[in-house]
Amino acid sequence: MLAFAWAAIPMMSLMSYCFSSPSTSFTRASMLNITTGAMGFLIVMIMEIPPLSLKKQGESVDSYLIYFPHYALCSGIRNIYFSHEVYSVCNFSITKECFGWDGNYYSWKSPGISRNLTYLFILGLVFHTLLLSIEYMKILWLRMIWFKNRYCKIFNRSPVGHDMTTPFLIEDSDVQLEKILVKKSNPEDYAIYINDLVKRYNGVEAVKGIDLALNSKECFGLLGSNGAGKSSTFKMLTGDTLISSGNAYICNKMIKTSMNKVRVTLN
Repeated sequence: MLAFAWAAIPMMSLMSYCFSSPSTSFTRASMLNITTGAMGFLIVMIMEIPPLSLKKQGESVDSYLIYFPHYALCSGIRNIYFSHEVYSVCNFSITKECFGWDGNYYSWKSPGISRNLTYLFILGLVFHTLLLSIEYMKILWLRMIWFKNRYCKIFNRSPVGHDMTTPFLIEDSDVQLEKILVKKSNPEDYAIYINDLVKRYNGVEAVKGIDLALNSKECFGLLGSNGAGKSSTFKMLTGDTLISSGNAYICNKMIKTSMNKVRVTLN
């Protein structure tokens, strides 16, 4: 199980980078794990049934699926169970082999588990290397953004994600009043409390400092053109994407720190 965790955890972390939505990432990862794990194992087991005469094809499928941690786990558990059964009927002190096996649990040949452990260790090493490389590049990218913004402040240049050619829009009076209301209020006084909510994508602000306070049984909607940040705002409120800065509360539960409790409240 430790070898499986060593390979499977970084693999799932790498898969999360392929999707922007946590729910989509979880669904696709679960489908892949079931397909390559339980379903792949059953297919190989069926192909190894003698009357079907598909043993060679089954070995070929096994040689491909062994690169997936969930299949390596299923195959390893099967080998451990089979070797235990062989030990119960064979006396290896008298014979060197029984049912084509020499009695060594860690032999490379099935039902030994050395092959499974080796592949899991190699896969874990590869996945960890890729994951650390990606995280290191992200740190470098964040440092570049920080230095660029600091450079802009020092030399009065345009910050990253802001176009100086775009004139600043004057906020409506009701928007200004809502901001003042939020600043003077507390999250526990409202069902939904949003304070200076910001979402950035690659240094560009998609959601720019939204302030909103709603009482229970009140309805609201977001109006704006394409790319105004409507979907990003709702994704942050439902936990589908992370908040870049600011705070949001649902029934006095902070989304940043208590997302599980927020989901229970939303349901």
